[in-house]
This record gives sequence, C-alpha cells and structure tokens, in this order.
Amino acid sequence: MVKRYLYIGVAAVTASALLYLFILVFSDLQETIEGHAKEEFNSEQHLVTKRVASQIEDIFNDAKWSILFLKQPFALMKLIDALSSGDKKEIDYWRNGLEKVYEPFLNVHPLYSYILFADSSGKVIVKAKRGSIKDTGAGDLANLENLSDDPVFMETIKSDIDKIYISRHSSITKIGTPVYRDHKRGAVIAGINMDNVFSIISPVRYGESSHVMLFTDKGEQLFCSWGLTREQHKGEIEFILKNPSGGYIEIPESHGVKNILVAGSALKVGEERWLAAIESSEEEIIKRIRELDKYRQRLMIILVFTIIGFSAYFHKIRSDRLTAEVRVEEAEKTSRGLEIINKELADSKKELEVLNKELNSANERLKSIDRLKSEFLATMSHELRTPLNSIIGFSKVILKGIDGPVTELQRTDLTAIHQSGQHLLSIINDILDLSKIESGKIELLKEMVDIGEIAEETISTVSALVRGKPIKLVADIEENLPLVYVDKTRIRQMILNILSNAAKFTDRGEITLTIRKIRYEDIKSIENNPDSYCPRRTHIRDRDFILVSVRDTGIGIKKEDMPKVFEEFRQIDSSFARREGGTGLGMAISYKFIELHEGEMWVESQFGKGSKFHFVIPVERRGKVRGEK
Repeated sequence: MVKRYLYIGVAAVTASALLYLFILVFSDLQETIEGHAKEEFNSEQHLVTKRVASQIEDIFNDAKWSILFLKQPFALMKLIDALSSGDKKEIDYWRNGLEKVYEPFLNVHPLYSYILFADSSGKVIVKAKRGSIKDTGAGDLANLENLSDDPVFMETIKSDIDKIYISRHSSITKIGTPVYRDHKRGAVIAGINMDNVFSIISPVRYGESSHVMLFTDKGEQLFCSWGLTREQHKGEIEFILKNPSGGYIEIPESHGVKNILVAGSALKVGEERWLAAIESSEEEIIKRIRELDKYRQRLMIILVFTIIGFSAYFHKIRSDRLTAEVRVEEAEKTSRGLEIINKELADSKKELEVLNKELNSANERLKSIDRLKSEFLATMSHELRTPLNSIIGFSKVILKGIDGPVTELQRTDLTAIHQSGQHLLSIINDILDLSKIESGKIELLKEMVDIGEIAEETISTVSALVRGKPIKLVADIEENLPLVYVDKTRIRQMILNILSNAAKFTDRGEITLTIRKIRYEDIKSIENNPDSYCPRRTHIRDRDFILVSVRDTGIGIKKEDMPKVFEEFRQIDSSFARREGGTGLGMAISYKFIELHEGEMWVESQFGKGSKFHFVIPVERRGKVRGEK
C-alpha cells in the first residue's frame, strides 16, 4: 500500500512538472511568434515608404520633362524674335499665342499653380496661373512683374542649356530652366503646389492606426496626414536626424500613443533631401497574431485533458479492486492516448504553418493590388494626360490660324484630332474623378442655382446626339421650382450622363425629362415600385426634394442586370453596349455625386419597354423659387 501511494505521489509530481514544461514551451513559442511578426511588419512598412518616396521622385522627374516642353513652343521662339525687334504688335500677338499654350497645360496638369516666362533681365513677359490659387506664393504672382531678385530665377538664368533648377518655398516648389535662341534669352519658371503632391501620399495606409508624414533631413516637417504639429513628432524627428537615409525603429511614446513603429525612406528633391515616413501602433501586430492565439489555446486544452486523463488513471490505481492486468491494460490505453495527443500536436503545428503561409500570400496579393492601382493612376496622369495636352493645345492653336492658314481638309482632320483628344481626356478625367471620390478628396462648389435652366441647357446639348434618329426630346419642367444649393457643374454632368445613356440605348420613340418638387413621403412610394432598383438606401431626412426623372422608350434593362448599372467599369452585356462603347463609369460617378448631395438615385425598367432613371436632391428651406427676384 505504501509503495502504491508513493508511486501516485511521484506520478503527480511528474504530471505537474510536465504541465510547467509545456507552459514554458508555449510561452517561448508565443514570444518567438510576436518577435517575428513585429520584424516582418516593420520590413513591410518600410517597403511602403520606399514606394511613397519613389512616387514623389517620379512627380518631380515628370516635372523636369514638362518644364523642358514648356520652353519649346513655336510661339515662345517667335515672341523672343519679336522682343528683339521691338515690334509691339508682334510682341502682343505672340504673347497671346504663348498664353494659349500655357493655359491648357495648366488645365490638364493640376500639379502646377502657375507658369511664367521672363527675359534675361528678370522682366516677366508672359504669366499664366490656375483660376483659384490659395497659397501665398502663387497669390503674389498676380503683382509680380520682375524676378531680378528671385533666388530661383537668379540660379536658373546662370544655368546651361537643358539644365533644371528646383527649390522649395513654403507651400510652393519652383522649377526653372533657361531659354536659348542663339544665346541665352530668359527663363521659364513653373510653380508646383505642394498640397497637390501631398494629396497623392495622404491616402497611404498600412493598418487602421497608421498615418504618413514627410520631413526634410534637417527635421523640418512638410506634411502629416493626421495634421499633427512638429512639436508632437519629437520622437519621429529625433529618429530622422539620426537616420537621414531611412530605416525603421520603435518609439516608446509620441503624441500620446505608446509603442509606435516608424519606418522611413529618403528621396532627393532639388538641393534638398526629404524623408517619407509612416507610423503604426503596435496594436496592428497584436491583431495579426490574435488568430495564432486560438491554436495555442487549443493545444493548452489538449494538455489539460491529458492531465485529467492521468488523474483518472491514478485514481483507478488507488482502488483495491483493480488487478494487475487492469493496470497493464490502462497503461497501454494511456500510451495510445499519448500517441494520439502527440499526433494532434504535430497536426496543429502543420496547420499553423499552413495558416502562416496563407497570411503571407494574402499580404503579397494586397501589396500587388495596391502597386497595380498606383501604377495605373500614375500611367493615366503622366503617360496619357501630358501628350493629350500637347495634342489638344497644338491642334487648337493650329485651328485658330496662329501658325498660318489651313485648308478645309486640314481643318476637318484637325477638328477630328481635337475632338478625339477631348473625348479621351474626358474618359481619363472620369477615372480620376472616381479616384478622388473614393479617397474623399473631392470638394463640391455649391451655390444657389435654378435646376430648370441647367436641364434646358443639357436638352440642347443632347439634341445633337439624337439628330438623324426618329426620337422626340421632351422637357416637362414644373413652374416656380425652388432654387437648390448644389454644385452646378456636377448636377449638369449627372443630368447629361442620364440623357446621353437614354439617347445611346433608344433607337426611336421619345425621351422625356421631368423635373418637379416632391414631398418626402412620395419618394418612398416611387422607390417601392417592384420594377425599381436602388443601390443603397441613404435614409434621407424628412424634407422637400427636387425630383429629376428621365424616361426613354429604349431597350430596357433586365431585373438581374440592374445592379450593374451603378457599378464601376461595368456595362450591361448587350449589342448596344458593345456598339456604343464607353467606360462604364458615367452612372457610377453620377450615383456617388448624388450621395455627396445627400440625395438618392434609382432606376425602374422592364426589358424591351424602356427605362426610367430618377434622382432627388434636397431643397434648402431658405431657397427662393424659380423666377423670383
């Protein structure tokens, strides 16, 4: 009996030691997983900053090519000759011609705030600026007539041909290049609005708690997507001053947040060296390993059941009724149970390795998708818009006869080139509009307008699309409509999109535009039509609205195809869609603009019987009625 109890005691001590050993092993495993996850997170975050730094460098590299283009127009060379001859009439003529080259360039390049040409003495001969420039540097341009004391001009005019000088001044970065005609004759200088550069990196994220920053290697803060001040970034600036070439580090605390992971990559802009940085909270890593904890807990449960099995086994040994054969049999059962447990542990380890591989693969796919999107937007803005600007601008200049008279055949061909360029540019602008809406960077320029007048203008425009078709355009606009507080350009764009779609998919019959005031409760009765579809109910508030409806007698839409109407880059698979073409963005952009105006948009249709598109926008209670003085 004494031996039996001694054996039980030894077994209990052994089981306790085994439990303690397993707890130590699992603790070490957890620490290893957390350390590896943190190192991998830091490395991936560093790759994000390298991509951001590369994007900014690409912007300024493209700007260098653009400034070289801006000093090559034929009108600039003729203006220089006129300045040499002193012929005022020629000077005015070619100055006007050069402005007509620079102004469309600004229209399709939102990066630039202004462009100017100054002679070798610093006198400003031609200057073009964007319609609404809010920064100080560009605002001073309106009164700037001489650049003889301007540091950028002074450095530029000293440069050799095809040399470029870049310098940052507050929120404007100036870029200049000298102009030669036999010998040095002046300089072309352009201002780059840094807010437009910052808008490219502002949406960058690597986790829910991350934000992006931009510093100089001297510790000057250029940008922070959270709007934090330089004083709130003391830890980050200390890291930058010690590591001007980049890297990553863990900061114990900054701007009230503890355990911050910071990564940065250096880039060169003109004479300055900048550092793009991104920081995230340690909570991001905790989220990554939370799933792994589930499997650790599963292993602990198996261990607990193992200890319970041992306890039950030793309890049976204590009973006098058990025979030696029973003890041997139970020992064999326990041994088999341990083998099963060991197999489960091995299987769990393999499952954990598979999950780690899947997590790494998912991360790679996300990075690939993000990289493809960035490359696509960069290609659209730099590879397409720059040559399109040249095509549209030069074709317009030639059509106006600035470079000499053109024949009727040449005018016809040039007009086709100009219209095709404008059409392609509108497609690119649609894609970039969609990108701005999704990133929350688009602003509505609201004013009190008469939506009836807007509708009449669009009817006039769409009439050209149905010319030659047996289609009747009808405008049914209610009298005394109240004025609405909206972005006039976007509302016109939405109505024109809907009318253009109706004209595209209608071969004969009637297209009717109806506009009337409607009450909140009447909207619900229209929406509840079984043949209608609304992408998402916005729960509009109880107030008065203006209802805009477009009804056509075209091919109609199948019930299952209605959701595709409002999806991006989607078109209903029909012979009409393939024949007419398009990007599939018009209705998607229109729907997003309606949401920004706190309204709703929906469609009702029966296949083969035509369609009817509706949207409502709220009426400001202070608004006047149409026609009221």
